Amino acid sequence: MSDKLTSGYIWEDNDLHHTSEAVEGGDVFKLNNSEEWMLMYDVYRKGKYELCRSTDLHKFEVVTQGVSMDFHPRHGTVMPITSAEAAVLRANYK
Repeated sequence: MSDKLTSGYIWEDNDLHHTSEAVEGGDVFKLNNSEEWMLMYDVYRKGKYELCRSTDLHKFEVVTQGVSMDFHPRHGTVMPITSAEAAVLRANYK
């Protein structure tokens, strides 16, 4: 973690995911209107994503059981969009 974009990083040799399965395509994103973060990664041999939650970006807890995912991205990402942008996407991609 660093407060600079291109320097000051310290390597932390620990896994943030909570599985012994092979994973790839990890993405971290902040939840809307919350101080919590989500880590999403592809457990590719099982064909599913697993989600973990954190408040400090160091310790993550699995929350997959309480999450409904009706999509199956491959190395996707999560980003905030406005209500207007969501409406356009819904209208054009059903």
